[in-house]
Amino acid sequence: MDLMGAWPVVCYEVDAAEDARRRAAGGGAVPEQWAADVLDLLLGLPVGMPVPVGSLTDRERWSLDRCPPWAASVSLGEVTRWAVPPATVHLVVVEAGRWRSGLVSAGLFAAFSSRAVLLSRRPRPAAMVGVLVDAAVYEVGVACPDEDGGVEVLVPPYPWMRMRWTAAGWRFRERAYQQHLQGGTP
Repeated sequence: MDLMGAWPVVCYEVDAAEDARRRAAGGGAVPEQWAADVLDLLLGLPVGMPVPVGSLTDRERWSLDRCPPWAASVSLGEVTRWAVPPATVHLVVVEAGRWRSGLVSAGLFAAFSSRAVLLSRRPRPAAMVGVLVDAAVYEVGVACPDEDGGVEVLVPPYPWMRMRWTAAGWRFRERAYQQHLQGGTP
């Protein structure tokens, strides 16, 4: 999928309950043109609990006007959020011919997921130490082709931990879900 100018392999898991809820409500992914504002609004609302529309800011009410009806509903002057992030991204793998360019591309996803770089060939022995040190410093996994046509993992992907919920992080998960809706395999 095209994400932030890169074409990585994204390993994700769809939230089955949210997927079923959205499909039953005729929904899909949050539309890209409104994603940042709508997701920011949704993050500020509790799930399944009505909030008076009058307590929202002007910007939040503007976002509410663009919010898909399956994501939040308005009734009797109150808004109720239904949507939750539809997918979890476990790993992003970028392919690269050179370590430095792969490291830069993988860095685009540092705020969202574990990352790895699949190099087109094994680093030269003189460069291997630098690759391994960079991988440890930037917490990026490294793999390359092996002699049998498979893949050799030089450094496994580092575990990723979300520090906080953000609209950008949710948007990233919506993009993975959009890929799923278009026939991608989780």
